[in-house]
Amino acid sequence: LFEPAYYKDGLSATVTVGYNGPQAPYLKVNGKTDASVGIQDMAHQVLLGLLPVSLHPDPKKVALVGLGSGVTTATLVATDSVQEVQCSELEPAIVEVQEYFAPFTEHVLDNPKLHMSVTDGRTFILGSPQKYDLIISQPSNPWIAGIGNLYTEDFYRACVEQLEEGGLMCQWFQLYSVSEYDLYLVLATFYEVFPEGMVFQTGPGDILLVGAQQPVSLQLDRLEQLWQEEELTYWSQLIGLLEPRYLLGSYVATREEVLAAFDPAGKVGRLNTDDRPLLEFQAPRSLYLRSNEVTAFPSMFPNVVPENFAKDPEAQGKALLGRIQLTRMVGLDEKVELALKEQIPWSPLAAALLDQRAGDLADAEGLLRALAPERAAQPAAQILIGDLRMRAQQWDLAILHFENALQDPPSGSRYMTLMKLGDCALNLEDFDRAIVAFQDAAELTTRPDPHYMLGHVTFLQTQDPKQALIHFEEALK
Repeated sequence: LFEPAYYKDGLSATVTVGYNGPQAPYLKVNGKTDASVGIQDMAHQVLLGLLPVSLHPDPKKVALVGLGSGVTTATLVATDSVQEVQCSELEPAIVEVQEYFAPFTEHVLDNPKLHMSVTDGRTFILGSPQKYDLIISQPSNPWIAGIGNLYTEDFYRACVEQLEEGGLMCQWFQLYSVSEYDLYLVLATFYEVFPEGMVFQTGPGDILLVGAQQPVSLQLDRLEQLWQEEELTYWSQLIGLLEPRYLLGSYVATREEVLAAFDPAGKVGRLNTDDRPLLEFQAPRSLYLRSNEVTAFPSMFPNVVPENFAKDPEAQGKALLGRIQLTRMVGLDEKVELALKEQIPWSPLAAALLDQRAGDLADAEGLLRALAPERAAQPAAQILIGDLRMRAQQWDLAILHFENALQDPPSGSRYMTLMKLGDCALNLEDFDRAIVAFQDAAELTTRPDPHYMLGHVTFLQTQDPKQALIHFEEALK
């Protein structure tokens, strides 16, 4: 029988923590997984912090509704310009379980930039004595009683009042177990209040709505600045965004394009308000809906990159690589995959990634061989090719590419590349090389992963549990 690591019937929800592996905790709220350290959830959780700070030129004060696993909070406090993050969490038990995620969030609750409030999001925003550069809302699913209050026109207008001049709001919403009506209801309500904005997709089941009172856009100089910040870049590298332009892969459309695509007059005609809480009563009806057509909605929008990047010769290919990185390890809807394949001429490397994930190793190999030498030699390309070799279990070739990348790695990528190199060496039973890689990685972080792997390799090499125990005890710290 499944025995959770943590279980509590809290004041507002039943909270559970379990493990998919020794280093893979997940958080369940009322029986449904709300957060984890799996690649799909990590992409969403990181981008919920990374995208807003990328869209604002100099964010200092941030309000965050919902704590979850703490990964979004950790991404925000890792941003150099951010001086203060005010986070509200309704359920005290979710604050308690942060100890299970602390190794993956740099013990974010201990960070002096973070100020926690155990209260509901509306009270937090309405009662705040200060204004913010960013307001980020990541409540639980809207079918839970009371959550719909965080998706009303009234709440969004309250948020506008709490934004500094030039500030912006970022709202999470789901693409699973949701009807097209519900999706448009949220879009129409949010963008009724915010006349400017953009929509991003962080994974197959998650989108982010960005809204502001003034025009908002991604700027290359801002992205390049952020990719030089060592602490923040760890998070972008973790989800596969090796270079600044890779972030463009999360872009879907502008506010106007999204609203026009869903034909507002024909589909809704009303907004979600405090007096008429349509979402509160409509959302539960879609709880078991597969909603494939909604999940595929990015294929409705032809632009691969924002308009201001249309003439950037590198933007299309790297945005496509970013989009594939963000959707890796999960199945793509057929419409989305078709849309990606139609854009493949921009990037043979992207085509190779898609082919290999589909199991077409021969085509992937051919595309890699056809890659222009000057492009293949770029450090980010070497990492991606190394990833492809790893998935094909070509460990010796993968090591070669990772070692090439480590000669001049993209900012913030050294740690992840060393971990991959060590993993490849371990599969070849080249224990000496694996130990060197994991030791070098351990010097770059306080995370437990390198020490855990050092213990594993040490035991395989020496069969001495006492020597391995030294590393395992270090990991447990």
